[in-house]
Amino acid sequence: VVVVVGVVGAGRERRLRGEADREASRAEALRELAEGIAETEAGEPAGIPDLAAAAARAVSEADSAGVVQFSLDALRELATVGAENGSSEVVRGLLEEVGAAGAPVRSDADGTVIAATPVRVDDETWGAIWVVGASAGAADPTAAAHVLGIGLSNLHRRAELRVQARTDALTGLANRRSYMEQLRREVALAKRRERPLSVAMLDIDHFKAVNDEFGHPAGDHTLAELAARLVAVARASDLLARVGGEEFAWLMPDTGLAEAWQAAERARRAISARPMPGGVGTVTISLGVADRSGADGAEELYANADAALYAAKSAGRDLVAVHEPERDVVARRAVQRAEAADAAAAIGRQLGWDDARVTALRSAATADTPLAPPGPTARVLRWDGGPKGEHPRGDEIPEEARVIAVADAWAALVGAGGEDPEDRARALAEMHAASGTAFWAEAVDALARVESSRHIPSA
Repeated sequence: VVVVVGVVGAGRERRLRGEADREASRAEALRELAEGIAETEAGEPAGIPDLAAAAARAVSEADSAGVVQFSLDALRELATVGAENGSSEVVRGLLEEVGAAGAPVRSDADGTVIAATPVRVDDETWGAIWVVGASAGAADPTAAAHVLGIGLSNLHRRAELRVQARTDALTGLANRRSYMEQLRREVALAKRRERPLSVAMLDIDHFKAVNDEFGHPAGDHTLAELAARLVAVARASDLLARVGGEEFAWLMPDTGLAEAWQAAERARRAISARPMPGGVGTVTISLGVADRSGADGAEELYANADAALYAAKSAGRDLVAVHEPERDVVARRAVQRAEAADAAAAIGRQLGWDDARVTALRSAATADTPLAPPGPTARVLRWDGGPKGEHPRGDEIPEEARVIAVADAWAALVGAGGEDPEDRARALAEMHAASGTAFWAEAVDALARVESSRHIPSA
């Protein structure tokens, strides 16, 4: 009797030890799955479904296992281990039941167990884990599905937090931190590849008055609408950011100064083209543009564009100003004034002005005065007087000043383009687009006639 009892006790101990070993293996498989997900930075990399399928097979003591994702009305097979796969008729039928019911489904037929359990991510059925095996008691992928669902939910939350940390909640644009990080990368890349790079800084003119008169909710709507219009104007390769209350930054890779100025002009017109929502009416923006040629690094480039923005605000708002490095400012202003003077004289002749008037016009265009400030700041003399009508408009503006505004903007646009026909054609298209609003239409038409005969010299 003693011998029999000892044999029975030894057998029971082996069974218990075997169960303990299997339980340890299952726990290890789930631990590896959890650790694999935890080590993932974001998203749903292909390696995670593979880990989940392997864990489900180990935990369920199954012959085969797999992971599928429910995508609209289709099943996406993400991973399979073993001879069976999710495309077989029986397995696919069970998976479709899981997708429809959002609950586990099990089939025992011909000594084979097939089980499928939904994977829930953020309280929604994301997909399913299935197993196929001969062990009726063990074939259960629930534990692996639970770990995968929790892991993917955490990944999604981490990804959302990462986006939130880099995004302005009101506008959906990048925030200052992520903008500066990307600017540093782009500056380094542009230097290494010897490629152009430009940035623009902009803010809403008199935005405090919007908040004071219409309230902060209306101000928030205005900021969101402005961001949407900027996105519509910018290229996919550009980066827009809200870097302050009503201040925005615009990063333009592979973009020279003249092209950046054109882009800024398009943005300026897009903002003032139609009223903002909520009864706010029309608002305007001022912009400052700079390129990397005048900066040693990202911070200096940012500061240069900011300085140009300040110049635009000081010159009257609702315009684009271009940064000029101090070491080149005298020479560049002199060259641009000369180009503007040549353009103004040619336009004057096309308008039929006599020699004495053309000579006086050339002198006025050359002078560094409020009538003809250097660069695009001459745009303060808009033909329509600006959206709020705060400046002289139409016939109130002397004809000479109307011509100089056109000539000065033209000189700024083609200064970097030189003789390139495509650059000149784009510049002329920009002038036509602003004809009748920013510019005197007759002067723009005269410029087009001059350009067609190439009477305007270029640098």
